Amino acid sequence: MKILFITREFPPIVDGVGDYTFHLATELAKRNFEILVVCSRSEAIEQNLSAELPFKLKPIVKDWTLRGIEVLKTEIRQFQPDWISIQYVPHGFHSKAIPLFFIPFVFWIRANHYKLQITFHEIAIGFEHFGLKYWIQAITQRIIAWTMAFFSNQVVTSTGLYVKILRPFNNSIEMIHIGSNFKEPDETEVFLQKAKGINIASFANRITIETLEAIKLIIEKGKLVQLIGLGQISEDKHREIMEMISQLSLTKYVSLTGRINDNQLFGYLKHSDLYLQTEWTNQNGKGGVALKSGALAVALQAGLPVITIQGEMTDTDILIDREIVVYSKPDAASLAQTILDLLDNSALTSKLSANAHRFFEDKLSWKKIGSQYSALFSK
Repeated sequence: MKILFITREFPPIVDGVGDYTFHLATELAKRNFEILVVCSRSEAIEQNLSAELPFKLKPIVKDWTLRGIEVLKTEIRQFQPDWISIQYVPHGFHSKAIPLFFIPFVFWIRANHYKLQITFHEIAIGFEHFGLKYWIQAITQRIIAWTMAFFSNQVVTSTGLYVKILRPFNNSIEMIHIGSNFKEPDETEVFLQKAKGINIASFANRITIETLEAIKLIIEKGKLVQLIGLGQISEDKHREIMEMISQLSLTKYVSLTGRINDNQLFGYLKHSDLYLQTEWTNQNGKGGVALKSGALAVALQAGLPVITIQGEMTDTDILIDREIVVYSKPDAASLAQTILDLLDNSALTSKLSANAHRFFEDKLSWKKIGSQYSALFSK
């Protein structure tokens, strides 16, 4: 069976959807699917053409406009796929996150009798903010997503909320969660010693003022604590975090790793007592952690107890409180107390750690995700 994947980015470009497409294409190739991935033209991606990939890669789309769509049509005619799979995220294909060109494209796909599958990694921004331009963007994004879903033979998304949004326009919806984009090594490097006290891991791009204030409160209670911010972040985000660290006098207690490889990442995670993932929420419950988070997936993959924030995006019937994760209110005092309460409960931390890795293997591993897509394409 032949599958043509459409994604904007692809490794080595740092992009979650590109990584997802790479892992999915690799997994399906293992199952004897013939795979072609079409993505943006890029020197960095073109260097990947020399790598031994188990599928075909064509980085040929110069710009994502109607001209780019014509390039895609040519590849479709030549490859003659059994399925076309669009890995969709609105901001990935258009500078203002309104890729209207997808509407005539999906109509062309169906008019030419190709089967279409769309994975919605994102759908649209919310209506939390006011402003005419903002609301026009939010409404237009929904119209694009609803139209694409309507013309699709099969829709995939990762959260219950997205299923609810798309269900009126397509009954063939599968909920397949987002896996980890990191490969766990057989043995992690021994490059650091476990610090004394409480060791907390978080991805650096998720560190907020509430995160740091919670660390400050734990220190004020006389506890030794070390927060490790994992991964590379932008210069602006790095500057923002360092300013907050300085203002709160936390220089000795917070460190940022910068760019690290998979082996180093799991080394840091394995030396941590828990993983903290703060999430944006508002007073109406919008936001919250979701099973479209690759960061959450890798923490569960490493078998760490996880503290996070629930909201409208959270599938609490799957991410069960005190079984898979522990939920906290988003303010600093609640985060600090939740951390201390969890670490004082060895039975709960042991249960969460055991459940985390089992949950990952059952729902978030690429073997599982590949089998779900394989079944979908074989219908």
